[in-house]
Amino acid sequence: MVLRPITLADWPAIYRYMSDPIVTRWLPEGTLDEAQTQAFAQKNAGRSARAVAVVERESGQLVGHMVFHPWFGHATHEIGWAISSGRQGRGYATEAARALMDFAFSALRCHRVVATCQPENVASWRVMEKLGMRREAHFRQGLYQETGEWWDEYFYASLADEHFAAPKHRP
Repeated sequence: MVLRPITLADWPAIYRYMSDPIVTRWLPEGTLDEAQTQAFAQKNAGRSARAVAVVERESGQLVGHMVFHPWFGHATHEIGWAISSGRQGRGYATEAARALMDFAFSALRCHRVVATCQPENVASWRVMEKLGMRREAHFRQGLYQETGEWWDEYFYASLADEHFAAPKHRP
């Protein structure tokens, strides 16, 4: 797995997984159409990017992206992921998130890295726990959807000293 900047030419690959309801079920923005995917690629191709591409090393194919951006708290970044349904379960999200956490704490000197997911998204919160992140909150009906539905949300975090003290590979 390789992390690299998203380019404008990536939009068709991003569209393949971001138009898949299996991949986007737990993402607040839901599935993206072609125009929304092109806008996503354009927004994340510049210096103000809030996401990076996840590329499978062997095939060279873009198989997902990692959200990675400053959060509103001082010295805090948020991470998140969307991985193609055909590539899920291979450890890409864990590997990419670990690399971004290493970068956040070492190069950016972050104090905290946070991530969120819905309680029903077991695969996502398991990734967070493999990373050594701690569940700090369960927000009941805290995330409003345009459908009128309210989602619960888990909030996870890791501090720099916890990250550096933790073993790099968890079961």
